[in-house]
Order: sequence, then structure tokens, then C-alpha cells
Amino acid sequence: LAQQTGDQRGQMKVNFWVGEMHRVQLNSPQTSIQYYEQHLALARQLMDMYEERVAFNRLGLVHYEMGEYEAALESLQKDLKMNQESGDKKKQITPYHNVGDAYRKLGKVDEAKEHFNTALELAQQTGDQHGQMDVSLKIGDMHREQLDSPRDSIQYYEQALALARQLIDRHKEGLAYNR
Repeated sequence: LAQQTGDQRGQMKVNFWVGEMHRVQLNSPQTSIQYYEQHLALARQLMDMYEERVAFNRLGLVHYEMGEYEAALESLQKDLKMNQESGDKKKQITPYHNVGDAYRKLGKVDEAKEHFNTALELAQQTGDQHGQMDVSLKIGDMHREQLDSPRDSIQYYEQALALARQLIDRHKEGLAYNR
């Protein structure tokens, strides 16, 4: 219907949601990439920076989920750059976190640390306790999996656990205990 009426904004949204359906529910990442790329093309055509950032984020996530960490990093860095340009510190937390995690999966620990630490600092500066909790879990994972530093990982997991309890987030509390 959106195509028939020439509603490009509607087409862009449909591409996003069909991409989400293929990524999340149908476990069809290649198909989701096609829809996200169409979403990105329409966002650029409409000069919609917000939707362009969303498209880069989703392309990064699907590549990450496929184990294609270099491709994920490329898209996630574009998302981060656009969020940095916005100047909104709170909107930069998740992109820094995502880029850090892609670097972590690539074994580039110094770059991962740098991005995780920036995400954690931004989350603390803006009072984003959910962001602090999520980043603390990932830093803990990095210390456990890449740095063979169980004492440090426990400290970060304990920080995440304390925040999860404070926020009454049972799911994240379980994640912190399971680490």
C-alpha cells in the first residue's frame, strides 16, 4: 500500500519492521539485511538522520548476531559517529557499548576497553543506571573471557547486580548471577 501511494516514509517503516520480523522472529538474517538496507536507502533519500542511525544500528546488530564482527563494527561505528554528531550524551551510550562489544569479539581489547569506559562514563554522567548496568556486564565479560581476570570481572558483575536490584530488573539480576 505504501508503494502504491508513493508513501516513502511508510515504505521506510515497513522495511524496518519486516527486517525486524526476519531478524527476531524468523531467524532469517540475510533477508533482514535486505530490508534494513532498503530502510537505510529511504532514510538517506528522505534525509532522516534518526532513521539512518536506526538502520546502521540494526545492520550492525544483525551482522553481530551472524558472527560477522568486522561488518558489524563498520555499521555500528557509523551509528556511533552520527550519535556523537547529535551531541546528546545519553544517545551515545548504547552505540559506544555496541562498538566496544564488536571490538571485544574481534579480540581488540584496548579498543573495547576504551569504548566501554566511555559508555560507562556517559551513563554515569547522565544518570542512566540501565546503561551503567549493561556496560558493567559487558566489561565483566571482557575481563572474564579475554583478560583472564576473574577478580575484576566479579567487581563489574557485582556492580551490575547492585543496579539490577535497585532497578528491580529480575532479568538482568539473573544475568549478573549467571556470569
